[in-house]
Amino acid sequence: MTRKKIELLDSLDENKFKKMANERKEWLEKGQDVLVNLDNYVNNYANYLEPKKIQVVVSRILSESSEYVTLVLRSLNGEPLPIFKSGQYTAVTLEIKGEYYTRPFVLTSNPSLSKDGEWRITFKNKSNDIAINYLFNKVLIGEKLYMSAPFGDFYYNPIRDGNKVLFLANSEGIIQAYAMAQAIISNSEIFDLTIYYSEKREFNLLFKDEFAMIVSKCPRIKIVYVLSDEEKEGYLTGFISFDKISKEIKDENVSIFISGNEGLLKYLNVELEKLSLPKKFIRYNSFLPDSNVVKVNKFQLVVYINDEKYEIPCYNNKTIMQAIEESGIYIPSKCRVGSCGFCRSELVVGEVRVVNDKRNGVDKKYNYIHPCSTYPLSDIEIVVR
Repeated sequence: MTRKKIELLDSLDENKFKKMANERKEWLEKGQDVLVNLDNYVNNYANYLEPKKIQVVVSRILSESSEYVTLVLRSLNGEPLPIFKSGQYTAVTLEIKGEYYTRPFVLTSNPSLSKDGEWRITFKNKSNDIAINYLFNKVLIGEKLYMSAPFGDFYYNPIRDGNKVLFLANSEGIIQAYAMAQAIISNSEIFDLTIYYSEKREFNLLFKDEFAMIVSKCPRIKIVYVLSDEEKEGYLTGFISFDKISKEIKDENVSIFISGNEGLLKYLNVELEKLSLPKKFIRYNSFLPDSNVVKVNKFQLVVYINDEKYEIPCYNNKTIMQAIEESGIYIPSKCRVGSCGFCRSELVVGEVRVVNDKRNGVDKKYNYIHPCSTYPLSDIEIVVR
């Protein structure tokens, strides 16, 4: 099929303009009835960068503390794994007793090791979560897992951010700060990193020995520990606050990253209003707010997936995704906090409460929701798209 040359029209050539639609239609109808070859360079490169699923094998299991573990994952044949930015996630899909579960985990390995076929994920055990509890207590060396391509926008971007990063963390949020430190010491990413890490007691601190070694080797990285329930030499006491960090904000080349539990993020959201930094320099990691329901109500949920219809119970203190999963139904998901849109579904009947709302304007207008961050307020029906 030859390409038709489209000529620019003179502003007064009205007849030529009127004939254009018919000429284009005739040209298209003369084309060959063949499928576009999907096996081309652009598609192959896109599949390499964003594969739909990646199979890896658990090569080592590292106990970081009584609550945290790191899984060292290797590609099956030693081929490179997709590169990622420090702070991004990968989603693990598991089959447990015939049911499927997907959970996101922070990638904590040195990003440059991706070319050697290695990823690492670090996470905290949650005994009430069947998937995380399985990976913490039951996964075996040599076991194969399915991963997603890296995702998430909570990472350093030299175009957007200053050349200095102030990272404020507590609880699991320190995992992403550790990932950034790994990227800096390997020269995968270049910026100065100062971490304020808050825990109740020294015993609760994660990666303490690792950070000591990193700081001794890399002058770009500094860490300040803050203990809320203990006074010890060499540590700040109390909570991360504006007064404690104000000395770190000396110019406009500083970006602030905040990751941790809901209490820290909400507190600092108010505390940091005292800063004169533009909002683009203050980055909050996405989280799923607690339901905070006083009275638990039970509703009926109808889920349409392809040609199947499911009728299951749901409750106003659990997300729609949790209700679906607890009923043994699998729908695609990745971030679990309403950011990625992977579980996007159409709400056709009922009322809901959306938290951490990251939907675009069109989805809001036409009643599309993210079940992972949406709670039912009545009987509802959704169509999984």
